[in-house]
Amino acid sequence: MSLVLIVDDDNSVRLYLEMIMLQGGYTLRSLTSGVQALEYLGSSVQKPDLIVSDHNMPGITGMELLQNIRKNPALIGIPFVLMTGGKDIEEQEARKAGCSGFLTKPFPVEQLEELVKQLLQK
Repeated sequence: MSLVLIVDDDNSVRLYLEMIMLQGGYTLRSLTSGVQALEYLGSSVQKPDLIVSDHNMPGITGMELLQNIRKNPALIGIPFVLMTGGKDIEEQEARKAGCSGFLTKPFPVEQLEELVKQLLQK
């Protein structure tokens, strides 16, 4: 079973994502910040198979989280989906930084489900 790491400071969005992932049969780890995610990734024995992160969070942004992950040889291959609720970051910029998928909120559940399936099949 694939482990999905969800990183979002918005409790309602995080719970929504958890519900979608659990219905898809995935194992979850949910965190509320990029800082927590970096700590988890640095100390966890089991690395996630996929990371789904919000962009606009306190501490470090989702883009900064992505950049840190892409610099770490142990984490570089983990697919990373970046979500944003606004125009604060462009998809092209995120993809250039190594983003595997990009979603603009609100997005249809089916769009997330299809993207997750696609990234976990690689």
